[in-house]
Amino acid sequence: GDLTFRNLMSDDLHEHFGLDFLNDEIDHVIYIIPDTILRRGKRGWSAFANWYRVYFRANRARTISANMHEIGHTLGLLHAGKSGNRYGDRTGYMGSTYKRVDAPLMCFNGAYNHQLGWFAKKEKYISPEDGKWGGNLITFVDSNLTSEDQVLLITIDDMHIQFNCPKAHNIGTRMARDEVTITQLTPSLSWQKVALGEGEESTFYGLIVRFCEQGTNSKGADYAKLSISPKEGGKNYCVEE
Repeated sequence: GDLTFRNLMSDDLHEHFGLDFLNDEIDHVIYIIPDTILRRGKRGWSAFANWYRVYFRANRARTISANMHEIGHTLGLLHAGKSGNRYGDRTGYMGSTYKRVDAPLMCFNGAYNHQLGWFAKKEKYISPEDGKWGGNLITFVDSNLTSEDQVLLITIDDMHIQFNCPKAHNIGTRMARDEVTITQLTPSLSWQKVALGEGEESTFYGLIVRFCEQGTNSKGADYAKLSISPKEGGKNYCVEE
């Protein structure tokens, strides 16, 4: 069966290359298993969250979304859900996967960009108790066009806010294009709670988040101007400076 075959593959790698999978020598391993080895009815690919191994059925191993999804699991990421569907957040790779080899080009949602820490130096933390902030949230896609004081990601408790711009390596994002997404990170998976279009707002944890307008700065980075303030008596930064 496939389990026996996987163990034989690991033993063979150890014997011929001296690789020890239990130390820091190996970060990630992808196993491509012939379809004839896999049991009838077994799903096309699988991975183990927070571990290094990814197993692929041979005819799925070339698809970019499957590779990114399963490597995401080895980085500790879980599924990305929306509206009760645990694969329903299609803004990034931890939701649904696709059969095309070279598309779609996407990234990860705000919750998982927070977890990965890739934009930690440009992440803004706001308190739910008295949080207030007005400014430009630069799309994470344009991280190379930002200075140290600019914001790519906003965290309010377990909610994470980013601007999902469909361009460059995120050109194929499948939903909430040019919208501000608010994603909750839970122990079991992430949930897209809302996606704001220009002029829309959402309330949570006693705060109002407003997407004032979209723009492009002098360096060519796209941004969403946001207003975040207490629901009761808070300042609207969309109209007040």
